Amino acid sequence: LDPATITLHPVDNLPKRIAIKKVAMSSTHTVLLTFDNEIFAWGSNQHGQLGFGDTVDRPSPQKVETLKSKDVQSVAVGNGFSVFCCDRGTIMACGDHRLVGLGGNEDIARPALLDELLRVHVSELVCGSEHCLALTEEGEIFVWGNGEDGRLGTGKSEWISTPVQISTLDGVRVASCRAGVNASAVLTEDGHCLAMGNNQFNKLNLAHRQGFFTRERNDAFANILLPTMLKAFPARVIDVYLGEFHSGGKFDIANKVFPLFNI
Repeated sequence: LDPATITLHPVDNLPKRIAIKKVAMSSTHTVLLTFDNEIFAWGSNQHGQLGFGDTVDRPSPQKVETLKSKDVQSVAVGNGFSVFCCDRGTIMACGDHRLVGLGGNEDIARPALLDELLRVHVSELVCGSEHCLALTEEGEIFVWGNGEDGRLGTGKSEWISTPVQISTLDGVRVASCRAGVNASAVLTEDGHCLAMGNNQFNKLNLAHRQGFFTRERNDAFANILLPTMLKAFPARVIDVYLGEFHSGGKFDIANKVFPLFNI
């Protein structure tokens, strides 16, 4: 990729004086959160994922009035759905009924409250293309959506329509979580990392090797169904970036980024 060939264009139809807190993007839509807790959304609205209460596409940003009084603190999106973390850690979602965590059979065009998470205070929310992870203030992680490849960390590769807790993390002091297209990761307070999901090409660094030139067969450790500790690194893991076929990590070595795997 040659940076000289990249051309940047301003996004039309946004207020001139706007302080952007977060931008969340899927392959088909974008949701923007401002420091004034306003939400703007645009792109495909096939499943109602923009939150306007309809399924009309928006080619340019429009303010989502349905969330005007919800004091949204964070937003995450996947393909065909959007999830909002509001004040006091409550979660609202809209879009594809399979992915919003509400358990129904109809798409949700207006953001609806996830009753299953009312008893907890969600502090962090991340989405892959078809799955979600919600981290609570108590260090619990709840997951829902497409569990293919084991990306939900429940021990199975099945869809989950409403949030369930990852029970195998009891005793782990969770600091943060990450979601990629087909895998997920959990960062701990003591600088370790656990991962689950698709491990093709050993992108999660979980395949066993007998020596430097040893190769596992192509399907070995392809799917990791439970949160599994990654091999020890020479420094604390600060962050993890999960691609579809590869991953990278930021370590406490002058904030350098290194690959997590060898292929």
